[in-house]
Amino acid sequence: MVQATPLNAALPTTVVVPLDIEVTAVPPTLRVRVSAKEAGADEDHVAIPTLLQVTLLDRLAPGRVGRLSPRTLAQLDEKIRLVLDL
Repeated sequence: MVQATPLNAALPTTVVVPLDIEVTAVPPTLRVRVSAKEAGADEDHVAIPTLLQVTLLDRLAPGRVGRLSPRTLAQLDEKIRLVLDL
């Protein structure tokens, strides 16, 4: 989820950035590598900031799956700003 935390309590939806294990799913200029540990998975992933999605909170598994490091989160923030022209 990349949505501001206070909105999670106020809205039934959240904004998410999908992950994929296929590195070529994202152009190199927009690629953000996410380690397996950060993704809560068995293998490394890549975030796809061009596919921002809104999803209902109740469609997500309960509890935290992974957590991005501050460095990875900063890289993702930079790419989202680029995609949204902010």
